[in-house]
Amino acid sequence: MDKSTLVLHNKKFPENHPYHLRTDLKACPFEGNLEQAKVILLLANPSFSEQSKEEDHKPINGWGIWGLSSEANESMRGWWRPRLRQFVKDERNEEEWKSLSQKIASFQVIAWASRNFHECNDLPSKKIMFEILEEVIGQNKNAIFIVVRQRAYWLRLLEKKGARLIFTKNPRCSYISQRNIETQADWNLLQSLIA
Repeated sequence: MDKSTLVLHNKKFPENHPYHLRTDLKACPFEGNLEQAKVILLLANPSFSEQSKEEDHKPINGWGIWGLSSEANESMRGWWRPRLRQFVKDERNEEEWKSLSQKIASFQVIAWASRNFHECNDLPSKKIMFEILEEVIGQNKNAIFIVVRQRAYWLRLLEKKGARLIFTKNPRCSYISQRNIETQADWNLLQSLIA
């Protein structure tokens, strides 16, 4: 679906460019169970590093956000665990991470990994992804959506959709922590849902 748009985009931004979209990795529009997650993180696009592998975008059986699993590639685990460690008591306890992974999901603006985010408004998948998110909002009415990245984009799309939104203070910081959630009331709500 995105193939011709990706080819044109990547001609403009060759492989070493930070906006190059990694077609060697599978698309990863979300992680976790969107219909059952208590909290859904709204992000920009999957990150890419030299350690990234194709398996990074394949779910791990029994896990919601599979990047929290010790079986996940170190680059995935190294990205996810520090951002969510506020919600586990013992970071060495794999069962705690697994339990947390099933309470949280993530959703991306763009399904393709790159070093830096680029809007890529021409990608056909963006429209379909938004339709999926609308369905999730309708079906998972109790979910809290944390706007972590791309605040203006998510606000424009979700403002009138009835989604329960929480915001991070710093749009360049993706850590979900008391210091980075806008209000204490929002932090308390998150703690009650996923700690």
